[in-house]
Amino acid sequence: MNKGKTISRSVAICALGTLMVACSDGGSSGGSSSNNSSSTTNTGQFVDSEVVNIAYRTETQSGFTDENGEFKFKDGETVTFMIGDIELPATDAKDLITPLDIADTTDVNDTSVVNILRLLQTLDTDGDPDNGITIADLAHDNAVGYDIDFSSGTFDDDIEALIPLSGSDNTTLVDQATAVAHFQSSIDTLTSAFTPSLFTNGEAYNVFEDDTWVIAGFTFKTDGSLAWDYAGEQGTGSYEFSHDNKVIILDDDEDFNEFVVFKSFDLETNMYSVCWYDDEDVASADAALEDCEGKEDAMDELIVFDIQQAIDLVVEKTTGSNGDSTSSFAQFETEKFIGQTIYDAYSDDDVWALGSLTFTANGEFTYSEDGENIPGEYTFSDSNRVLNLTFEEDGEAQHNYLLVYEIDTTNDVYSICWVDEATDMVDAKSQCGQETNDWSELFVFDEAQAEQIVANEGLAQ
Repeated sequence: MNKGKTISRSVAICALGTLMVACSDGGSSGGSSSNNSSSTTNTGQFVDSEVVNIAYRTETQSGFTDENGEFKFKDGETVTFMIGDIELPATDAKDLITPLDIADTTDVNDTSVVNILRLLQTLDTDGDPDNGITIADLAHDNAVGYDIDFSSGTFDDDIEALIPLSGSDNTTLVDQATAVAHFQSSIDTLTSAFTPSLFTNGEAYNVFEDDTWVIAGFTFKTDGSLAWDYAGEQGTGSYEFSHDNKVIILDDDEDFNEFVVFKSFDLETNMYSVCWYDDEDVASADAALEDCEGKEDAMDELIVFDIQQAIDLVVEKTTGSNGDSTSSFAQFETEKFIGQTIYDAYSDDDVWALGSLTFTANGEFTYSEDGENIPGEYTFSDSNRVLNLTFEEDGEAQHNYLLVYEIDTTNDVYSICWVDEATDMVDAKSQCGQETNDWSELFVFDEAQAEQIVANEGLAQ
């Protein structure tokens, strides 16, 4: 459906099974499709030390954390951790969560952070958080009728009665200095080397510059095997963590080694900055580590664990935007589209024209203009920020990506970025991010209003 608005520029390569689905079909882990699509179930970890047997719930998942402090969640959900009736504040679910996330702060001495730490460490069954924190079933059974405000000055008194009934070896509440010191030690460990469990929980995405900013995907399996996909090529191999988890050695099954060296870790965003070498660059993991330690942290070789975060980084690096692609574009109000006909008023080389899109409730659409009808299928993705149109034109399969620049709520008109030549959703977002919203492609919900806009050669601003 080439409407004279081609603005093609390829900026990213999508990789690995879930990422290929996300990009090619317009989906992402940032949200779910409104048309028969469900997001992947992910694994996260809750740590002061790993917190075992604490209850959790998300919008779709619930249970107790396992022996590694791991829990399940789906993209875009929040998670609440609980001990009996004691609920910790909800936070956005992600691969690694600490009390800092729950209290929404970076200050380890924040009152809520400190009291969450004290509660967890006090209720640890053996009283030794250095070997992990385990909450006993007895604590869940007896924490009935509690409504704890973790920012309150009465926290000590509020929780005191539970301690002897919790199944913990502790008989008194862990003091602030001890709790913070242990947590700071955990943070130091997390931010000084790789955390293997982050990698084996699912996919990892390497964002780096190769002429343009691109994404490569990796699946690290618990048995030490590895799958990768980059630039249309796939492969398998093995991996191992070495040098006190400061180096990951990758072997691609053809005796070609690569060395990924830890540089820094952002605890708030769960993002690693790394140095990446192959065995033509350096002779060994020792040499890779030594070379990396002598470099400044340029933040130009990154590893993240969320596809939407990877997409945002590519957009940020390519366009200079803030990288938050999930908020750079408005959301489609799907109820205005599904089962409805909307009108497409647009300018092609300064000549205004009018078409229409009819969307059925079962995911089919028809684009009509000048007596020509083009049928196809549609989905909404990326938390309803992308409208994907797939159809056949001149015997070839086509995929168009539509994003909302802005909604004029006064006139009830959408300003649209319509991309008809893109390699994937990342490319489409980047193209739209580089263009100016000139209100030359408009979606209108009233036919007479649309005809007037075409007659006036645009919407009066």
